[in-house]
Amino acid sequence: MAQAIPLIVELLDEGTESIGKEVAEDVLFALAFAKEKIVAIAAHIVIILQQFNDAAKTGIVDVVWDHYSYKHFMHVLRVSGAVPLLLENLQ
Repeated sequence: MAQAIPLIVELLDEGTESIGKEVAEDVLFALAFAKEKIVAIAAHIVIILQQFNDAAKTGIVDVVWDHYSYKHFMHVLRVSGAVPLLLENLQ
């Protein structure tokens, strides 16, 4: 499933259908519960926040918000450097 993460992320950036973006958000949300996938997802979150369009950034903020209460996810996200990027995008 790890090889599918880049394809799922691509849907956030290039998908034109809102349903495709919603599905991508939901899949990333579900995958992030697998601790072995969380590092790969965090790396993609950083890439999205640095390089992708505003719609993709909005989608990934939704994913992060949904995971806010899960300590293992937030720790990996902080270590990845995504938190400053999230704050920058919210300004």
